[in-house]
Amino acid sequence: MRNDSSDPENEECLYMHGLVWRQEYLTDVTYPHLVAVIVINSLVVPPTLLLNLLVIVAVATRHRLQSKSNVLVACLAVVDLLNGLVNQGIAIWAELSRMFSDGPFCRLEKASTVAMIESFFLSLGHLVLISIDRYISIKHPLRYTTMVTKKRIKTGLVLTWAIGLFVTIHELTLAVIDSGTDLYFLYMKVSTCILSILALFALLVVGYAYAYIFSQSQRQKKQLQTEQLPEEEAKRLKKESKAANTLTLILGTLVITYIPTIILVFVIAYSEDILELHITSVIWSWVTTFSLLGSLCNSIVFFWRVKNLRRAILEILHYRQPENSPPPIEMMERKHDRPDKTRNRPAVARQETGLPSFKNPQADEIVDIEETTV
Repeated sequence: MRNDSSDPENEECLYMHGLVWRQEYLTDVTYPHLVAVIVINSLVVPPTLLLNLLVIVAVATRHRLQSKSNVLVACLAVVDLLNGLVNQGIAIWAELSRMFSDGPFCRLEKASTVAMIESFFLSLGHLVLISIDRYISIKHPLRYTTMVTKKRIKTGLVLTWAIGLFVTIHELTLAVIDSGTDLYFLYMKVSTCILSILALFALLVVGYAYAYIFSQSQRQKKQLQTEQLPEEEAKRLKKESKAANTLTLILGTLVITYIPTIILVFVIAYSEDILELHITSVIWSWVTTFSLLGSLCNSIVFFWRVKNLRRAILEILHYRQPENSPPPIEMMERKHDRPDKTRNRPAVARQETGLPSFKNPQADEIVDIEETTV
C-alpha cells in the first residue's frame, strides 16, 4: 500500500520505518525538546559555516599550506560546510514544522535522513584518506613523496565523492518509491546490510591506521624521553606525535557524534517495539543534532591543533600580520636645501657633518621566510 503524503495524519512513511512525526506527538513534554533542538542548531550554524569557510580559504590562498595533508583537511572542511549549510538547515526546517504542526512531515523526514546518510559517508571517506596519508607518512617516511602523489590524492577524493553521490542517489530513489511491497522491504534490508558493511570496512581501515599511528606515537614519546636525538630527528618525532593526536581527536569526534545515530538506526530497523514512536521521534531529533555537531568540532580541532592553519586564519581575519609582508618603513620628510649659504659650502664640510642617508637598501628587497612548525 502506498502512503498518501497529501494527508499528514495518514502518513506511513515506510522509508522511515514508520518513524514520522504526527500532530498528536506535540505535547507539553515534547515541545521543550523541539525548542531546544531548534535553538542549538540555530546557534551552531553560523560558527560552523564561518570556521570551515576560513579553513577552505586559508588552504586555497596560502601556498605554504597547500600540502597533500592540508588539501585533504580542506576537502573535509567542504563536507562540513555543506553539513552546516544544507543538513542543519533541513533539520531546523523539520523541527519548526513539527513545532507548528505544519505537515506533511514525511518529506522533511526523508530529506533529513538522506542528507545525514550522505554526510556520514562523505565524512568517513575523507577520514579514511587522512588516516592513510598519516599512516604512510609514519611507516614509510622516505617513500612518502613517491607513494602519496597529487594524482593519487585526486583519485581518492574523486572515489570518495563518487561513493557519496551513489549513496545519495540510492537513498533518494528509495525515499521516492516508498512502496509497501515485500520486494521493497527486502531490497531495503539488503541495501542497508551492504552500506553497513561498507561503513564497517572503512572504520576498520581507520582503526588499523590509528592503532599503528598511536603505537608509533607512544614509542616515539619514550624515545624522546630516554634517548638523546639530533635536533632534526626530535622535531620530526614531535611533529608526527602531534599529527597522531590530531587524528585521534578527529576520529573521536566522528565516533562520539555518530555512534548514537547508528545505535538508534539498528534499534529502529530490528527492534521496532522497544520504544514508542513519539519517544523515538524525539530521540531521533537529538541524535541527528548531535551528529551534525561534528562539523563544528572538526574545524575547531584543526584550528586548535594545526599551527600554520591557525596563523593563516588569523591573518585572513586581520588579527595577525602576514609573515611575508615587509616591515613598516618610517616615512621621513626631506627638507629643501637653502639656496644661499649651504649651496656654496665645499664638499669637505658636507662630509664632516655626517648627514644620515634616507635610503634603506633593505626596504627594496622582500625575503620569503618559510614558516616552521612546532
